[in-house]
Amino acid sequence: MLEATATALHLIETGRLIGRGDQEELFLPEPEKKIGEDQCAQKTPNHWEKAFAALDEAIAAARHDPEATQSLFNLLMWGRRDAECLRRTQALMTEVGIPSTWYHI
Repeated sequence: MLEATATALHLIETGRLIGRGDQEELFLPEPEKKIGEDQCAQKTPNHWEKAFAALDEAIAAARHDPEATQSLFNLLMWGRRDAECLRRTQALMTEVGIPSTWYHI
């Protein structure tokens, strides 16, 4: 039975047998798509680049805005309140030039 089905599909795909019914196109091979040069040149978005760019923006804003500083601090400390995490987060924020007086636990 499977062999008969495979033979019928092959005959439909090669055009030697004409398919009938509403779903005939499901058994036909897809038409060849030509890709233009403009489509090849399009760069696939890199989500890591976007994430790092957003992080750079958040750090730049935190250097000048106490509310942005507190938001960034809260994000970095999310789910962690131990002393080691606090020390590392404070060191990181100091390293990138964010005033330590603008954030608190």
